[in-house]
Amino acid sequence: MVCFALMAPPAALWLSARPRLPATSPLKAARALPIAAVVSTGGLPDLAYESARGEEGCGAAVIARLVGFSQPGRADVYADTSPAELGVGRDREVVINGEEEGISPPRNGAAYVAKMAANGADIRHVVLNDTGHVELIAPGTAAWTRTVEAIEQLVR
Repeated sequence: MVCFALMAPPAALWLSARPRLPATSPLKAARALPIAAVVSTGGLPDLAYESARGEEGCGAAVIARLVGFSQPGRADVYADTSPAELGVGRDREVVINGEEEGISPPRNGAAYVAKMAANGADIRHVVLNDTGHVELIAPGTAAWTRTVEAIEQLVR
């Protein structure tokens, strides 16, 4: 079975990367759901990058609650929570950001795509003009139409 994921980012990117979790991670599953393609709309694909932004966007405190805290046996909290740290897999990805996005501005998507491309990934980055965060997932908007087009291209 091959699945396609469109859900709250960074969950979709993380789920597609889940088979690459370290064997020691408590999040590792014996049979991770195989996901062949992901469309990330306004997502946070690199949680370390996002945390370094401080209180801009979601905020470092929110990211800390999401990833947890360092502890013995889990010094790098991003190793099993951040899609950017889980590396490149066989999944196909499209990262979509709104030009006026405040939570996850286009530079976040661009940084993730560049990091993954340096490791051999082929990820498309789409920046939509006159678009903020909510429009990306709001049916009836031009941004939603572009998201649907990205999905249709991936499932062909």
